[in-house]
Amino acid sequence: MNKTPLVSIIIPNYNGEKYLPLCLSSLLKTKYKKFEIILVDDVSSDGSIKIIKSYIKKSKNINFLRNKVNIGAAASRNRAIKKAKGEIVVFLDNDTEVKPGWLGELLKPFENISVGATCPKMPMLQDKSRITTAGLFLIPHTGWGIALKGEKTREVVSISACMVVRKEVIEKIGGFDEKLAVHTEDLDFSWRIWIGGWKIIYVPDSVVYHKFKGYEERARLMNATKSFVYFHINKNTFRTLIKNYE
Repeated sequence: MNKTPLVSIIIPNYNGEKYLPLCLSSLLKTKYKKFEIILVDDVSSDGSIKIIKSYIKKSKNINFLRNKVNIGAAASRNRAIKKAKGEIVVFLDNDTEVKPGWLGELLKPFENISVGATCPKMPMLQDKSRITTAGLFLIPHTGWGIALKGEKTREVVSISACMVVRKEVIEKIGGFDEKLAVHTEDLDFSWRIWIGGWKIIYVPDSVVYHKFKGYEERARLMNATKSFVYFHINKNTFRTLIKNYE
């Protein structure tokens, strides 16, 4: 891999006007400068488009795709993958805030050819003293409340909200499963990286803050009921387990 690879940062967006300014402003302060941002709007009905266009004026690194119909985050990411020019691809949620050195730290493990993906430490955006994820496990919310210092780089099984992946790995395993539209498409995607024989590395020196959303807020964003979200999260968790079971 090139020592300073081009990185494509893919951000799906649906009604994200509340979070986009913080996310994009923090990205533009990233110390590692060789990156492009690909924003995919999924037919937002709020002020997202106006915000995105204002940031396009600030940076030539931002590319903008608008879906004609709402297709979901997984399909939006897949659309952006086809446009990505980078040797490394980042899948980032729109409700995040990155620290300036986040990206450079996440690229370091790729010096080892066995590494297929990396992920950062992710404290809560609304309470930066608590961690939402530090790599993912089968047990939901594992890692909450872990001290923010003294952690070591380690191998994990899955990633969510911010995953950094070799483009060649994506080409070999395929994109996101669009049938797993609620909650588990990232779990399935990272499991396929792991099953394919690549390592997924958690890098605690990279910090990305993430807005934790409960069932009520997820339901509001999806224009659905809380029970609908709860049902599909659990259904898709089992579907992912069955799909990837060996």
